[in-house]
Amino acid sequence: MTTYVFMNAPVRGHVNPTLAVVQELVQRGERVIYYLTEEYRTTIEATGAEFRGYESQMGNLGQPGNGTGSKQLTPLPVMLVIEAEKVLPQVMERVRGDQPDFILYDAMCLSAKIVARALHIPAILFRPNYASNDHFNPGRMMRSAQGGASGALSGLNFLLAFQKMNTRLAKLCRTYGVKPFSAQEGYMGNEDLNIIFTPREFQPAGETFNPEHYVFVGPSIQPRHDASDFPLEQLKDRPVLFISLGTVFNNQAAFYNMCFTAFKEEPWQVVLSTGSQIDPASLDPIPVNFLVRPTVPQLEVLQKASLFVTHYGMNSTMESLYYGVPMVGLPQMPEQMMTGQRIKELGLGAVLDINMITVGQLHDTVKAAFSNADFLKNAQAMQQHVRDAGGYQRAADAIMNYPQKSGRTTV
Repeated sequence: MTTYVFMNAPVRGHVNPTLAVVQELVQRGERVIYYLTEEYRTTIEATGAEFRGYESQMGNLGQPGNGTGSKQLTPLPVMLVIEAEKVLPQVMERVRGDQPDFILYDAMCLSAKIVARALHIPAILFRPNYASNDHFNPGRMMRSAQGGASGALSGLNFLLAFQKMNTRLAKLCRTYGVKPFSAQEGYMGNEDLNIIFTPREFQPAGETFNPEHYVFVGPSIQPRHDASDFPLEQLKDRPVLFISLGTVFNNQAAFYNMCFTAFKEEPWQVVLSTGSQIDPASLDPIPVNFLVRPTVPQLEVLQKASLFVTHYGMNSTMESLYYGVPMVGLPQMPEQMMTGQRIKELGLGAVLDINMITVGQLHDTVKAAFSNADFLKNAQAMQQHVRDAGGYQRAADAIMNYPQKSGRTTV
């Protein structure tokens, strides 16, 4: 039996893709110890992994902005270094005591990179988004995507924020006897084995990544059995438009009211997920063709949807493509802007600027996307790549085969 320690950031978009992989490893007889914040205890224990808690500074990465849907963010690179400073004293000796054979970690978890190097434990990196190599630089794509949408933190500022944190991160590395690395390397760098939750065909320059070191497994989707009272039976008699801006930056009453105005006369069943932050009193009267809920069973709704209006978070994007559903996106962060650009390149949907959009533009773009045969054809072609990528089972295969390839033996 191999012992794996998994370290992650307390961000649902980074935690959720790992859960099916962890459960698969446990079901195959491996031991997994998962370090995360207390709010995730039940979720982690449900996979069969052992839970280890720590306190986080991550919060929700921002404060409400000007009421138009934007947020004033703490730059992500700054937050990642502050988080590592907070977490490392809590976990270093506990991980040493766990005596893991391998450390599995998400790219947002700088503390894991330092722990692995300080304790000389081989590490496997998980990415829910884009990998980088000599042929593809996410930073350049961020700067390019910035021209197509405005956001709380531009691609250029995102990279400058990394540079400003290098001195602080170098000091942290020296504290734990680790050769300093840059904040940009910490977030965009790679390990000898990297698990990426997209298909190779979606990754820019995907053909240039060595399959021995980069395993593109697609989305880690497993059937969910959560009880839900959502009326799925109402989604069968007419086209379904699904609208969701994810779980973080979704306190967007002005946008939701715009959707009511834009789509109330259309012959569609509109499903709108508002998230739990919204004040119901801030919403206009709900049109009769809308089903509005704080949360909806996203996978089940996507199976019935004709079009998905989304924020282009990678998990939502991959889930939409898993079911062959074209998209109209309103990205709000640099990585989401990158995904919007990739969606346009591949002919899978359209991109709008949430801070500049009008009711008429929203209506016309969505209506055109509904009837765009190329969007549907391309989404269905990518659906096949997504499903062929192997998902959580292929990820578990790669992780368990890694000791043989690396020459490391476990008992």
